[in-house]
This record gives sequence, structure tokens and C-alpha cells, in this order.
Amino acid sequence: MIFLCYHLFLRGKISILRTKADLIQKYDPLNKNNLKSQCLILNYIKKC
Repeated sequence: MIFLCYHLFLRGKISILRTKADLIQKYDPLNKNNLKSQCLILNYIKKC
């Protein structure tokens, strides 16, 4: 039960991170940190 809650929590966090990355990409396409943050997010998703 705890594991399931934690899993859902992680999924929620990842979706928030994804939307943040999308917003950064849309409104600031030349942002250098954009690529860095997206790489971090992708690595984070792969770990889960």
C-alpha cells in the first residue's frame, strides 16, 4: 500500500516536471538550462 502511494506520488512529480519542461521550451526556446533540465528529467524517469 505504501509502495503504491509512493509510486503514484513519483508519477505525479514526474508529470509536473514534464509540464515545467514543456513550459520552459514554449516560452524560452533559447534557454540554455532547458536542455539540461530535460536531460535530468529523462534520467529521472528512466530510474523509475
